[in-house]
Amino acid sequence: MIELPLRKSVFRAMLARMAVLCNERTPNSVSPYGGRGELTFGVNPTVVFRVIFANTGAEQKMELTSEVESACSTRCAAGKPVGNG
Repeated sequence: MIELPLRKSVFRAMLARMAVLCNERTPNSVSPYGGRGELTFGVNPTVVFRVIFANTGAEQKMELTSEVESACSTRCAAGKPVGNG
């Protein structure tokens, strides 16, 4: 866990941008005020970031975890390529 001191307005803008990015991957998955969502970065391997955040007057926080998806993890089943591979 890393705690960074930021001005409230700067952090609020960052959290709103996270909401936009999460909703690009899965439309309407989060609101600008918080929720749980995912965003991706890269192509092969793809890094998936899981985001949990709150962006209200009473609470501002964000948890960000990541995992790497190999190309095969989304296109393979039981070790065999599926689809057009």
